[in-house]
Amino acid sequence: MQQPLTIALSYAAAGWPVFPCRPKEGHDPQTGEIIPEKSPLVGNGFRGASTTPRIVNARWASNPDAAVGIPTGEKIGAWVLDLDIKPNANGHEWLAAMEDKHGPLP
Repeated sequence: MQQPLTIALSYAAAGWPVFPCRPKEGHDPQTGEIIPEKSPLVGNGFRGASTTPRIVNARWASNPDAAVGIPTGEKIGAWVLDLDIKPNANGHEWLAAMEDKHGPLP
């Protein structure tokens, strides 16, 4: 399995800006605030994404287990549809119903 830094650098080399995200839920010991998994580890979130190897290396040096975040949309020329399965909510069933109603996705 590839390490997060290797993945981040490969995306950055392909022109996709990256930013580190929390690999698991955490909490702020001073406030007790729950900090969700996958939340950005940079103060300006996806706006802080970079393709600069020096910046990518420094961010993952501070957070070696960080997940790799990529701002989607215009920045990379792609959009992402994330379908989850949760109690009482199945994203795949919802998508099928929406396609029945509105037609299939392109």
